[in-house]
Formats: sequence, C-alpha cells, structure tokens
Amino acid sequence: MGLAPVPALAQQTVTERPNLSGSETIDTPANNVLFVGTDNTSTSFSGAINNAGVASDPASQQGQFVKTGGGTLTLDGARIRGGSAFVIGGGLAVTSSDAAIDYLSLGLGNAPTLPGSTSSGTLNVSGGTLTFNSALQVGDFGGTGTVTQTAGNVVFGMPGTPVSLNIGNQGGTGTYNLAGGTVTFGNSTTDFMTLGRNTQGSPSSGTLNLSGGTFNVANGTLFIGSNVVSSGSQGTGTINQTGGTLAIGSASRLFLAAAGNGTYNLSGGTLQIGGSSLFGDFNNLGGTYAFNLGGGTIQVVGSALSAGVNATLVGGTTSTIDTNGMGATWSGVLSGSGALAKAGNGVLTLTNANTYTGMTTISAGTLALTGSGSINLTSGMLNNGTFDISGVTTTPIPGVATGVVPLPNLSGSGTVIDGTNILVVGTDNTSTSFAGTIINAGTASDALHGIFVKTGAGTFTINGARIQGGSAFVVGGGLAVSSGGTAIDYLSLGLGNSLATQVPGSTSSGTLNVSGGTLTFNSALQVGDFGGTGTVTQTAGNVVFGMPGTPVSLNIGNQGGTGTYNLAGGTVTFGNSTTDFMTLGRNTQGSPSSGTLNLSGGTFNVANGTLFIGSNVTSTGSQGTGTINQTGGTLAIGSASRLFLAAAGNGTYNLSGGTLQIGGSSLFGDFNNLGGTYAFNLGGGTIQVVGSALSAGVNATLVGGTTSTIDTNGMGATWSGVLSGSGALAKAGNGVLTLSGQNTFTGPTNVRNGVLNLTGSLQSPVNVEANGTLGGTGTDLNTVTNAGTVEPGFGLPAGQFGAMTVKNFVGAGGTLALRTFLGLDGSPSDRLIINGGSADPSAVRITNAGGSGGLTTGNGILVVETTNGGTTASDAFTLVGEARGGAEDYRLFRGGLNSSNPEDWFLRSSFVVPPPPEGGEEEPGTGPGTEPPSDPLPPGVYPIIGPELATYGVVQPVARQMGVEMLGTLHERIGDTLTTESGGAGWANSAWGRVFGGQIDNRYGAYADPRVSGGVGGVQTGLDIWRGSVWPGHRDAAGVYFAYGYGSADVDGLVTNATATGYTLEHTGSMHLNAYTGGGYWTHYGPSGWYVDAVVQGTHYDGAATTQFANLPVRGTGFATSLEGGYPIPLPLGPGFELEPQAQIIWQHVSFSDANDGLGEVSLGSTSGASGRLGVRGKWTIEGSQGAVWQPYVRANLWRDFNAQATTTFANDRVPLNVQATRLELAGGVTARIKERLNLYGQFGYQFAVSGDSNVRRSGVEGDLGVRYQW
Repeated sequence: MGLAPVPALAQQTVTERPNLSGSETIDTPANNVLFVGTDNTSTSFSGAINNAGVASDPASQQGQFVKTGGGTLTLDGARIRGGSAFVIGGGLAVTSSDAAIDYLSLGLGNAPTLPGSTSSGTLNVSGGTLTFNSALQVGDFGGTGTVTQTAGNVVFGMPGTPVSLNIGNQGGTGTYNLAGGTVTFGNSTTDFMTLGRNTQGSPSSGTLNLSGGTFNVANGTLFIGSNVVSSGSQGTGTINQTGGTLAIGSASRLFLAAAGNGTYNLSGGTLQIGGSSLFGDFNNLGGTYAFNLGGGTIQVVGSALSAGVNATLVGGTTSTIDTNGMGATWSGVLSGSGALAKAGNGVLTLTNANTYTGMTTISAGTLALTGSGSINLTSGMLNNGTFDISGVTTTPIPGVATGVVPLPNLSGSGTVIDGTNILVVGTDNTSTSFAGTIINAGTASDALHGIFVKTGAGTFTINGARIQGGSAFVVGGGLAVSSGGTAIDYLSLGLGNSLATQVPGSTSSGTLNVSGGTLTFNSALQVGDFGGTGTVTQTAGNVVFGMPGTPVSLNIGNQGGTGTYNLAGGTVTFGNSTTDFMTLGRNTQGSPSSGTLNLSGGTFNVANGTLFIGSNVTSTGSQGTGTINQTGGTLAIGSASRLFLAAAGNGTYNLSGGTLQIGGSSLFGDFNNLGGTYAFNLGGGTIQVVGSALSAGVNATLVGGTTSTIDTNGMGATWSGVLSGSGALAKAGNGVLTLSGQNTFTGPTNVRNGVLNLTGSLQSPVNVEANGTLGGTGTDLNTVTNAGTVEPGFGLPAGQFGAMTVKNFVGAGGTLALRTFLGLDGSPSDRLIINGGSADPSAVRITNAGGSGGLTTGNGILVVETTNGGTTASDAFTLVGEARGGAEDYRLFRGGLNSSNPEDWFLRSSFVVPPPPEGGEEEPGTGPGTEPPSDPLPPGVYPIIGPELATYGVVQPVARQMGVEMLGTLHERIGDTLTTESGGAGWANSAWGRVFGGQIDNRYGAYADPRVSGGVGGVQTGLDIWRGSVWPGHRDAAGVYFAYGYGSADVDGLVTNATATGYTLEHTGSMHLNAYTGGGYWTHYGPSGWYVDAVVQGTHYDGAATTQFANLPVRGTGFATSLEGGYPIPLPLGPGFELEPQAQIIWQHVSFSDANDGLGEVSLGSTSGASGRLGVRGKWTIEGSQGAVWQPYVRANLWRDFNAQATTTFANDRVPLNVQATRLELAGGVTARIKERLNLYGQFGYQFAVSGDSNVRRSGVEGDLGVRYQW
C-alpha cells in the first residue's frame, strides 16, 4: 500500500488545535491537516474526524490527522475515517467503548521539524474495541512506535478492504506488547503482517512481545522479517512469546523469515497452528530464521500440522508440541539442549535426525519416528502416551538390518511400539521407572521381530509394565519389579551374543530384582543367555510363568550362559501344560552353560511341566550343568509335573533346608538315559508328599551332621532308591513311608509321626517317637528305641504275617503291636526277632487276625524270637490291653513249657495248676459251663478268661427282668378297679399312669459266676379304649399302654488273675439298657369280682455293655404275653375284707443282634421262656368321709423262671448262663379314691430267692406309684 508522507505544512492548509476533546465531528478536506496536541496535555475525544480521501492518495487529495506533543489522546468511542492519521509525539489510548481508525502511522520519523514532534508514538489499549480498517504502521520511516495492549480487542480488517500490520516499517522501529485482550488480524489471504518491513534505506526492526492475551492471525500471512527485498538494508523481525496465544488460522501462513531475518522465541504461551501454515523462509528471499523453543507450546489446530522448519530447544526449558487430536509431521531438525514434550491426542511424527539433548516427554497421544527420524541424543524419555518407532529405517549399530532407536533412559506409563525394530534403553546408566507397554512385533521365534534392549548400569523398574511380543534383552544393569502387575512375553537376562556386545553400555550381563507385585512371563525367561551372565533375585511378590494355551519355558543358564535364580521370598509359579519345561544349564552346542537355583525362602511352584537339573537336550559341544541349593522356602512339584535330577547334563540338588513338595510319580533320577549323572544331597531339608502318594526310585545321600525329613503328609510314600551317607533321617506326618531299598546310611532314623514301613534293609539306629510307628519286615536293623509303636508285618494282606529283625530293642514307653491268629499252639503271628542283642521292657499289644480261639496246651503262639545269642529280660515284654480269641483270653509268657526256649515269648490261652508236691495226677480243667470252677482249683489245665464272659452274659436276663417289670400285674398297672362294691361310676372310661422301680441284686449260674447290682425303673401310661358288658353282671375293659424302662448295673465275676495261676472275683464291667415298649390289654370281671387279665407287649432295646478294654453295642427286641386271674373271697377279717388267690403265667422272647466289641464278634443270642406266679392278696375297703374310699392290701407271690438259659457266643465259643430259680415276693399297697373320679395307688415290696441252684438268685426291693382318672 502506498504511504503518504506529511509534506511541508506550507503547502497544506493546517488547522492547529493545542488539544482535542469532546465529541464533535471534524471534517478535514483534501490538502488539509488537523494538527493537535501541541500543549502536551492529555485529553479524551469521542467524536469523529472525517479525513478526505484515503491514505494511498496524494497529500493534496486527502485530509490528514497528526497527533504531536507529550500528552495522550484517549479515543474511547472516536472515529478517524479516511485519509491518514499520524502520531509523532505522545500517544493514543483506548480504554473502553469502540474506536476505529482507518490508517494509523504510530511513530513517524520523517517529520522531525513539526512542533512537538519526537518521531515516536504510542498506542495503549486497555479495554473496548479498536478497529483498523486499512493499516497500522508501528515505527514508521525511521520513527519509533509502540503498541501496548493489556485488555480489550484490536481488530484489523473491514470486509472487502485489504489490511496490513507492519511492526517496524521502512527503517522504523516498532514494538507490539500484548499482555491481555485479543488481536484479530486479516480479512483475506492477501492480508499481511510484517515484523521489520523494509524496501530501501536503513533497516527496520519489528518486535511482537506476547505475554498474554491472544494474537489471532485469522487470515493472511505473518512475516517475521521483511517480506520484500530492500534496496538498502533488510528489516528484521522478532517474536518474543512468554505467554498468551499466537493463533495462525487455517487460511493463514507464518513465515519465520523472508527477505529479512526472523527470530521466534517461543518461551511460553501457545502457538496455535495447523495444516501447511508454518514455514521457514519466504520464497528463498535470503533471510534466515531462528525458531527457539524455550518453554512454550505449539498446538495443532484446524488440521494436522506439516512442518519442515528447524527449531532449537532452549536449555533448561521444556517445550511442548500438542497435536490436539489432529497430528503433526515435523520434518525439520529439533536441536539444542532443551526438552521436548508431546501432548494431546494424535500423532507427532519426527522424520529427521534430531539432535536435541534434553528430555523427551510424551504426556498424551503418540510420538512417532519414521525413516531416518531419531532422537538419539535426548537425555531420556518420560512416556505417558505412545512412542512409535516401528517406521524407523536407520541404525547406529553396524550390521543390524532393522532400525535401532537408542534412549538414554525411559520412564512413564505410556506405550512403545517397536514394530520389527530395536529399542535400546539405559545408555546413560541411570535408574528409571516405566509402567507402560512396550509392543514388539512378532514373537521371539520369528526370524524378524521387535526387540527391547536394556543396557547400561542403571536399574529399569517396570512396575505395572508390559513388554509384549518379540524379545526383551538385558545386556547391562537390570530390571526391577516391586509392585503392581507386570508382564513380559520373552526375556533374555544377560545376553552375550554379537548384538549384545555392540550395544553401548553392554556388559553381557543382566539382573532382575523382584521385591513385590506380580511379574508374568508368557513365553520364556532365559537367565544367562548365549555366553552372558544373568541373575534373578526375588525377595517378595509373585513371578508367574504361563499364559493359557501358550508354551512357556524357563532356562537358567542357556546356550553357554551362566544363570542364577535367588529366591528368598514370594512365589514363583511355573507351567501351563505338561509340555512346558524349566532347565538349569541348557545347552545344545558350544561352551557349557551353568544354571543355579538358590532357594532360601518363598515358594517355587512347578505347577505344570518338567524341571530338568542339567541340560535336557544332547549338546554337540559341552553339556550344561544345573544345581539347586535349597536352604529354605518350598520347591513344589505339582501332580502333573516332573522333576529330573539329571538329563543330558549333570545335576545336583542340595536340599539343606526348606521343603521339597512332591508326590505321585514325579521324582526321577535321569531323563531318558541321556548320560547325565545326579547327586541328591539331603542336608537338613524336608521332602513333603503332596497330591498323592509318592513313588521314588532315586538314590540320595544323607549329609553328615544333619537330619533330613520325609513328611508323608497323610498320603504315603514308597522310596525304592538307596539312602546312603552319614546323616540322619526323620519320618514326619501321617501316612506310611515304605523304604524298600538296601539302605546304608549310618545316622539315626527318627520316626516322629505316621508309619515308617521297612521292607528292605536299614543299618541305621531307629528312634520311634510317641506318635510314630515302625512297621514292616525289614532286616538288619540296628538298635530300635521305641517310644511309639513297632509293628512287624505292617501292611501285609490278611492271612500273611511278617517278622522284623533288630539287633537291640529298647522299650522307651512304646508299644510292640502284633497281629496274631489267636488259636491253638503254633498259630501264625507277626514276630519280633532279637538278633544277637537284647530287649528292654516294652508293652505288647495284640490284635486278633481272625482266630476263633482255642485252648493252647503247649508253648502257645511264638511272638518274640531270639537268635544268635539274643537275650530278653524277664520283664522285657508286657501285654497291654486284652487279647481274646473266642471266649478265651491270651496272656504273654516268657519261655516255653518245661523251660524250653527261655528267651522267647509266647501267647497262651490256658494256665496249669500243677499237682501238689506230694504227688498226684494232673487232670483236665473245666471249660465254660453253667457252674463256676471250684475254689481252690484242682490240678489241671484251665482257660484264661477275661471280664467279657461275666459282663456280656447278664444282658439277656436283665432285659427279661425289665420286660416283666414293664408288663407288671393288673393291680400294679391300674390299682383296684372298683372303689365300692356297687359303684357304677367306677366303670367309666379311664386313663392311668405309673412310675416303677426296683433293685437288682442278682447272681446267675455260669462259669464266670456273674453277679449284678444296680436298678431297673421306668414310666408307663395307658388308656382304656373300650369298657362295656357282654353278659349281664360281667364287665370288660380293653386298652393300650406305652412304657419306657431302663436298666443300669455293675457286674462282678471271675477272671483269670494277673499271674495266670487261678481265678479271682472282681468288678468286670457295667451295662446299661433302654427299653421302649408298647402293649395292649383285655380284662374281664365276673359278677363276684373275679377277673381274667390278658396282656401282649413288644419292646425295643438299645444300650451297651462295657469292660475295661471292650465296649459291646446292644440292639435287640422283646415280645411278651401274660395271662392272669384272681378270685376274691369275702371273709370277716375287717371292713370289706377279701382274700384273693391269684395266678399268672408270662412268656417272653428276647433277641439281640450280633455285634463287635473291638476284640471280636459277640452274639448275645435269643431266649424264650416262661415265668410263673402263684399268689394271694388280702384287701380291705374302708369308706371315709365325703366319699373317700381306701383299699389297703397285702400280698405274697411265689415266682418261678422256667427254661430261660441264656447263651453268649464268642466267635464259635458258646458260654451258657442259667437263670432258672424260685423267689418269694412280699408286698403291701393301697388304692385311694380321693375324689369322685381320681384314684391314687401304690405299693412297696421285697423279693428273695427261696430255692434252686445256690449259684442262681434274684433279690431286691421294688415299688411303684400310679394315678388313674375316670370320666
């Protein structure tokens, strides 16, 4: 646009006003000048100045406005239209309202002779809206201009009119300071804004200082530096942005230089730009630019940015490129020592070899490198977005075909996409943390796949991170996991191949430290790989191998590498399927590898797959070797897993502490006979059986000075390998450990819990603790010290018996348990053999192995045998508990009859009463019958009997006695039915109940002479369900009743005395019976009071009979029926006296189920028999006042029991018992009607034996109390 300089005023008409104020309208015709401000005062003007023409017209054709002097003219609401406006002194201001100026030259320098001129001018905008419709020149033609905007709006452009803004024009110096508010520039793409425009003469200089607000280049072009070639010096431009926003619209362009040089210092605030709007220089006009990023933000707007400019990242600052969801491609070079931050969604693509050395931060979106793009000199990366290097094609490492991107360090929680390229992290040796995802293309087995490499001495903490696909290598420093969930598909820890040796900072070694969280390997972990050295140290947390459906492997020491896994805490879980494998020292070629697992704490769980100690494949070079050193913790081998102590390579397992958990067929020596040898050294640890019983055929060495434990854990184990060495062995846990090998270890064997079953040989001294059992048929045992149980023949099937051979047998409070067929002389039995040594006192417990008893007549049954000079003390063995076969008990005897086999021990079921010294013959003793043996015993052979003969034999007769007590007699059940001779009211229906009880003081006829003392009792209730008369003068009643009875008694009887020389009468046991009874009755009364009473009842019995060592459960049933009659005879012996003869016959059947009392089968059998009664009753009837009636009585009964012999059967031995006897019963009672319908009755009596077998008697007191109610 042409500019009209102010000519000499002499050629124009000048209107001078010292100041301008008010709101008037002033018209300035062509060739006229309005000159204001000469008095240097500050005023406000809100009117209009209408200049003729436009600024591009000659002076003679336009009106002009000139502001001079030192004052400020405030133009709030003013308009300066047409022509030109110049400020050559002082300034203009807009503070509110709208103001408009068509053309303004701020600080004109070519009118220095005008009054008040300083060739400078200012514009201050602090509010309102100022519109420039044509142009603003800031610093013009050598003058100095300054715009300062702190608020409000400055708008450039009137529709259809070109607009321009030149800051520093034609040798002028211009500055625009924007601290607030908004500048909006541009109507069309032809509009331009220039900083430092010059076409001739001295250089111009333009500066935009942006510290706040928004400078919006909505349309047109912004040139930093002159946009035209000058015939003189070029103009330069500068943007200093420390805040605010410079917005370059989608239809606008920003040239960092043109013909003149440009500088953009973006130290703060935001440059908003997009599309193809950012350029370096303009039309190659020769200007240079400097784009200094010192902390501000480049934000993409409108559309994706494509920028080819270079930029310098200023040291000590972080500059941001915000792709704002649209993306950006930066093909220029980013240099300098500052840092770069990538923000916003979308992709920032760097295609050049950038050289900046500051930090790189990705806070959102993606930073991508493509082609030769690199950031190799950055000081590190904080990635919380995505870093994509999949498009890189260059590498700094010779001989590597794929792209390589080195990073000094990596941190953050974002994503890295490697593609098939290589990301190298850690070259600066610092330690950082990364919680994001690294995505490598392909898998480790693919020929071309992505690779992540950790190098340098620092530690890369990857809590919560994921290294997915491809391979991950550690060639220097280490990885660490302390919390969160972390996953790596494939990791080579300590890689030593050609790639590793070329990576900067590589030592061909690597570490992994796990102290918390969960780390998952989905494909493989190689610890010490291809000649490198790797170490894993885990103190806590979880390490998991396996992703469902994907094979997984762990190689500690692989292909010539040296690997170590130190587990001190936490858990390792390995394996998806049975095809997964873990190898210590794997090698297929070249130098040998070496793998070591040091387990001092935590749990290493091989849940699936196979663990090889030593290379699992044959090598064309040296074989790999493996070692497990376990001093604590747990190595768990799952039920679907296998542990091979060696394979093609040699293996060593030093179990010095902690626990090996294993079961089933999971423990093996070598694998497929590939040639490796193994050493299994047990130096103090524990082998614990899990899952199922262990079957192991491996050899092991028990290390001297240590005690190793095999814990069968309730499941059992069979160890057929040889245990050697000088250490000790402990058997722990419930279950059976069977040692079937020819074991040679010399340390002691301690059986703490469960069973140690020896079917092989054992030279070790054995200590059996209180909860332990030593069993089997082992030979060559040394000294056995028994505080628990020793059980020769343990585990043999029924019908087979075994012997255990020991040198010395020390009883330390334990028990020798033997299975014996309790029968006649020579019956088979488990045996303890004392081979050349001695035996100290020990208890012996005998279990009957199916014998039905029988009377031994010789030495008996051999149970302890001495050989090769072995000896036993006279108190070496003592029988505990009871051994019974059939009806006979067996006792333990030292030596045979007639002094034979004096050191051996026998079981015998008989004892001998020798003839008196004066001579005589020995007679056969008596067997079990119904007569007790005589006292003293005559010479002979007698059975040894226990307490069960007496105790069980009394159950049947007591049950029968309870049945009679519950059945009772008519008058015991319901009292006297008539309270008066003619009382018709007494014949009404009635309900009744009674309680009864009696003393038991009985003796029965049997070999054991049983005697019972105790009591029976119960409660009975009944109901007349029908009463009536069939014949005149006769009455009938029928009803039902229910009863509960009990019998409880102590039993005494004969048992063989402690020395087996005779019998002694002592307490043998006790019994308790419950009886649940139901019955029915029919009673007929004749005209003279005679009666006939018929009863049937059924009973269920349960209870128990108990002795010291046995308990017999009792279940049975009973049936009884009774017929009773009586005929009253009146006699003059008192008021209403009647003498009533009575007779009763009762028949009972009682049957009990067979049961086992813990010592053998016992049958109480069944009995059927009758009890008869003949008696007489004398009764008086006394009528009292108010209708009361008293009927006292006395009675005498003679009872006889017939044909009720009870037989108890022990196995096949029948033991009879005689209960047949006669007894007399005397009793007295009363029935009282205390109210018209309520009667009470009761009686008390005593019975005693009067004849029969002197060994059979029944006596005791008895009584009952009842109530009957009639209606």
